[in-house]
Amino acid sequence: MFCYRCGAELPDGSKFCNMCGAMQEGAPAAAAEAAPVATVAPAAPEKQGKPLNKTLILIEIIGTILLAAFTVWYVLFSNEAYRMPRYAAVSTPTPTPKKATPTPTPKKATPTPAKKPTTTPKPAATATPTPTQAVRADDGTSFAMVNGILTVRDDVFGMTYEELNDYVGGTIPELMSWDYSTVPMMYNGFDYTDGNSYVLFFEKNRLVGVRTESTIAKNEIPSDLYNRAVALRGGHDHYWYYRETGQVSEYDWYISIKGRKGEYAIFLNPYDDTNHICQQVTSPDYSGGTIQQH
Repeated sequence: MFCYRCGAELPDGSKFCNMCGAMQEGAPAAAAEAAPVATVAPAAPEKQGKPLNKTLILIEIIGTILLAAFTVWYVLFSNEAYRMPRYAAVSTPTPTPKKATPTPTPKKATPTPAKKPTTTPKPAATATPTPTQAVRADDGTSFAMVNGILTVRDDVFGMTYEELNDYVGGTIPELMSWDYSTVPMMYNGFDYTDGNSYVLFFEKNRLVGVRTESTIAKNEIPSDLYNRAVALRGGHDHYWYYRETGQVSEYDWYISIKGRKGEYAIFLNPYDDTNHICQQVTSPDYSGGTIQQH
């Protein structure tokens, strides 16, 4: 038997076509016995002089039409049916995934603060302010003659005239202009509590030098004063400079004042027809060339 839809040859009694899957029960009886349409070769032309058989020509035309119709049907429908499954598959719907429920974050437990022991606060200590140089009282050691050698405490250098005058109890006279320096200077002498007299030199209203002065019989540096200075201060420089009265000798020692380079000097200072011996300490803040001369 043959499939009534696609024409495929089937075993007798088949219910479905193995090629296109069409059900065969109840198909027209002619389909079960139908055989593939054979292609009829065109009849050989008759000899000239004899008329063509109209019946044969009609059969050829009909056969050609049927063959063409079968070919078209087979191309359009047979292959599509062949590709179809024998039974329609039932599609299973894909379930929509459920949204994950977020796991709640556990709250951190708030620690209960420990109770602090109640303490009785102690009264705050009253800080004693450190007095400035302008308000402190002098203890009598700012200026001194140690074994006849002039010494000056470092912290008094740099004080203004007003600060130093208050510091020593208001005993410094008003300043006068010093005309023997290479920079503008003010000075004056005062009697200190140790019984000695000191001359103070101010540059830009800051203390930069302290001097002691006394008369001597000869215009030469006493050897005992020189030896005491060497014993206290060590090595030194020595030079001469010219004065109206002749050659004048001077010894210089470099000393530390507030961590900087200051100077201690012993020198002769003859004036007013009198010989004078001077000791002098100058701070690093003094910018002039010399204040040794009268």
